[in-house]
Amino acid sequence: MRKLCIILAILFVSMSTTVDAAVCIKPLVEAESGYAFWLALIGGFRNAQSGFIQFSRKVLNRNADLALASQLMSEVKLAVQEYKCAATLIEPYTLSQNEAVQEGVKAVHDVYIQIINSGQKLVNEHKNILDGKDKGEVADRIADSLASMNAMWEGLPFVVGTTALYALRKTEGGKSEWNITASQRNELKTKLKETLGKNVATPGAEGILSPVEITGAILYSTFSNKNPFQPKEPKPKTKSK
Repeated sequence: MRKLCIILAILFVSMSTTVDAAVCIKPLVEAESGYAFWLALIGGFRNAQSGFIQFSRKVLNRNADLALASQLMSEVKLAVQEYKCAATLIEPYTLSQNEAVQEGVKAVHDVYIQIINSGQKLVNEHKNILDGKDKGEVADRIADSLASMNAMWEGLPFVVGTTALYALRKTEGGKSEWNITASQRNELKTKLKETLGKNVATPGAEGILSPVEITGAILYSTFSNKNPFQPKEPKPKTKSK
């Protein structure tokens, strides 16, 4: 009887859990377009941010307890669905014949896949708790998965920052220039603010931003640079009279 009451309580908690999930909207794929890739990447940030918030607010710092295992498993699953959407939006670009797009998307896609895999491991471990397996060993494995996922999130800004290099092309003189137009960059900056909020455009706000928002701030700053990664040209010396 006691066991039945516990199961009913778990089911009630699980069914009463509500989550504000982002909608997975798939844009038209233009695999050879750098601009379309950036739009898809930024669109996926909405889902990545939603998954991160869901995970950090409702899963982190919660004990591996039987009474919570079903609820936590449900919440991790919902977060993983958000990560999967973010990965799905950019996945078609992994097949692009545009080398800049292909190289840029692969790094970000790999991060999402690793986050998804870590999330799936967490789902499996919470299932192990419900199955009555050794709680101590399960708790250790949950801690390992959480640490792995956290490392992936912290690495996302660096990966996307590096990916921004693929928005450039070399000129015959060896200098770098944008392979997307100024108007496209302005549209992408607007999209970043709409997707992640105005703080991505606020210098020095990094301390209050999530890893996804920091990633957006890096891109916003990069797209604001009219002459990307160019050293200043030395001023010509004036001849002395």
